[in-house]
Amino acid sequence: MSSFLLKKIQHKTFEEKIAHRSKRTREIFSTVQKSFNQFCMQQYENRTSTEIFTELHTLQNQEQICRFCSGICDYFSFNGNYLKDYWN
Repeated sequence: MSSFLLKKIQHKTFEEKIAHRSKRTREIFSTVQKSFNQFCMQQYENRTSTEIFTELHTLQNQEQICRFCSGICDYFSFNGNYLKDYWN
């Protein structure tokens, strides 16, 4: 049986979770979220970040951890290349 308290927490959107943060912090989170969505669209055949996380949840144990870590590394590389191009 699942606690009703957990269900209520799980239904909060990302925006609701950060609503109490400063305006600048919310802007930074929004920028990162847009960057990650752009990364997902380019790297994973026009799939959204939501689709990527849904797929990650279907993987099990070590496979999930490995794919998640690999995705994070890919994202950091993507941002590094983007920033390098931006500053040049």
